Amino acid sequence: MDDILTSPITWAVVALISELVGASNLKQNGVVALLLDTVKSLKPKNLSK
Repeated sequence: MDDILTSPITWAVVALISELVGASNLKQNGVVALLLDTVKSLKPKNLSK
């Protein structure tokens, strides 16, 4: 595991993925934020009680 974390290739790939997500048309580039927005969009707007 230490070999992966100390490898410059790993951090280059992480930086590349970060740049690709940041350059995409997504308003938010966080995976958790994207999942939360998806869940909120699936939730019914009006809940009748």
